[in-house]
Amino acid sequence: MRYAILSDIHSNLEALYAVRQKLQTMRIDKILCLGDIVGYNADPALCIQWVNDNASCIVRGNHDKAVFNMFHEKRFNHYARDAIRWTRKVLSGNEKTCLKTLTEGPKEEPEGIVLCHGTPFDEDAYLHSPESAEESFTFLDENMPNSWICFFGHTHVPVVIDDQDHLILTEKPVTLSRSKRYLINPGSVGQPRDEDCRASFGVLDDEKNSFELVRVPYNIEETQRKILMKGLPEVLASRLSVGR
Repeated sequence: MRYAILSDIHSNLEALYAVRQKLQTMRIDKILCLGDIVGYNADPALCIQWVNDNASCIVRGNHDKAVFNMFHEKRFNHYARDAIRWTRKVLSGNEKTCLKTLTEGPKEEPEGIVLCHGTPFDEDAYLHSPESAEESFTFLDENMPNSWICFFGHTHVPVVIDDQDHLILTEKPVTLSRSKRYLINPGSVGQPRDEDCRASFGVLDDEKNSFELVRVPYNIEETQRKILMKGLPEVLASRLSVGR
């Protein structure tokens, strides 16, 4: 089975459609989504529609949750808060319902794959330190012992962490071992933050036991134009050019 893993699309339709075009050239059996379909950018409705039509499993992200949970938006910086309030205004009732009914992670797939947005022990926490990785592995050991890979998002930074070493991702497939357990972040489709402005997603081949990070260029200028046209904060447009 070959899985495409998408995370943190953040209403960036140009990036999502560039990823869609790339997926059409690849053999993909299932698309999995790690949440944050909305937020920051200018096309939330069309991104929600595409993900609902194409992903076989979706877990919610903190921006998805903030659309219907105004208490949660208080945790955002003012740029993110402005964007989520705008998103709340422009979505239809049905689109908001789609977000409200998304599954809370972690969610375990039959193939030993776990999906979450932040960490497996807390959907809103950031997995960006040795301590959070260790706590994540402990949670998986105790609660999902049959899992071998946990995919997570939220940080917008691609990485592979195994239960023995910290692996650096390249755009070549990483060989995985079934004797280890992995935490894998495929990066962000719609707002990369690792100083590479291209859209990022991952592909898992569980027959070859490999994971590949895929980067896709997209029309950043069009996304930026839409952000400014809709009156969203200028910084949300400018940051896309530098990938941070």
